[in-house]
Amino acid sequence: MAHAACQLSIDPVSFGTIDPRRHEFSTGRVRVDCDAPTSFGVAISGNRNGRKLHGPDGAEMDYQLYPDATYSKPWGDADGGGEIVQRQSDGDNPVDLTIYGLIPPHSFVLPGEYSDQPTVTLLF
Repeated sequence: MAHAACQLSIDPVSFGTIDPRRHEFSTGRVRVDCDAPTSFGVAISGNRNGRKLHGPDGAEMDYQLYPDATYSKPWGDADGGGEIVQRQSDGDNPVDLTIYGLIPPHSFVLPGEYSDQPTVTLLF
């Protein structure tokens, strides 16, 4: 029995310039393109102890990634917190999943660039 071959591409969540006193929102995208019908899950690592954006001089900001605009359950992996997003491919059309990012307000944040590099994994 042949298995589907799938390609994974990602448009990362980028918050740009933020105001740390407010909630900040942004979106990204995961695209899964398979050559045959198949079921799959998409996991995003880094949710065990909460997600952190890392900045200057060791500064950190909490943030979270979600699979939908209700921001109710974080997107995660089987090892950490949150849920793995399950989908089905028809083998003909790519499956797009929106990543919804949220930074809650912070009382003090050092100015500068902040980033994180969670791992996105395709599960069969």
